[in-house]
Amino acid sequence: MTDKRRQRRKGARRDARGFMRLPYLLVGGGVLVAAAVVIIVFAAIGSESESDPSAAPITDQGDGTASTPSESEAQDKAVPTPTQEQAIAKIPQVTLEEFGDFQCSHCAQFAVGVGKRIKEEFVNTGKLRFVFRHFPFLGTESFRAAEATECAADQNRFWEYHDVVFENWEGVNQGHFSDDNLKLFASSLQLDRGAFDSCFDSGKYRGKVESDLRLGERMGVKGTPTLFLNGQKVNVASYDELAQLIESEIAAEQ
Repeated sequence: MTDKRRQRRKGARRDARGFMRLPYLLVGGGVLVAAAVVIIVFAAIGSESESDPSAAPITDQGDGTASTPSESEAQDKAVPTPTQEQAIAKIPQVTLEEFGDFQCSHCAQFAVGVGKRIKEEFVNTGKLRFVFRHFPFLGTESFRAAEATECAADQNRFWEYHDVVFENWEGVNQGHFSDDNLKLFASSLQLDRGAFDSCFDSGKYRGKVESDLRLGERMGVKGTPTLFLNGQKVNVASYDELAQLIESEIAAEQ
């Protein structure tokens, strides 16, 4: 990383210092949430997970034939084909991560507002990877909603399910994200209910959600939504501020 880029990142953090965040406190088994807004990235990072649909797959474009050992060795050392190079070039080098809780009102506002614009203008145009990380600190319904999104990801519908959950936010631990309702969301998206219910009821992704939560704690996440741009925590007050930071990172990677 060049000195110029280090200075720019440090500068961005200094400019953002002191902006509102949403800390959380556990009090007597309950949760006290201090109102605040921190804007952060969409999608799942660290080890690549089912919550990371924006990452373009790199596949072997060869025909798989190797009639002799010498040919196999030559293929192993071969320069990537133009098709492979094109596939690699399409993978964005800039990553925005969001640590979020599906019962967090500020996360819901971010999802239907700034987050939606970021997806439309940066993710859908191939400029940015948006990764959603689970940070379910508000209760059991938060945790179950997180698991449900991962089961939707098994059918390549993570982001659609993510949006449906946030669009149906109506409060914290009021039963809106009960297991039955989470299954109804799957039906509304016409998911394979047999496969979804089997995944959800088995607790298949409980460990994945717990892993995201622990990662967030290690990275210093105190509330949601919390955003990291290329691994650096960012605090912004508007879409324009976040978009400007993303554009700067994109320019620096080119």
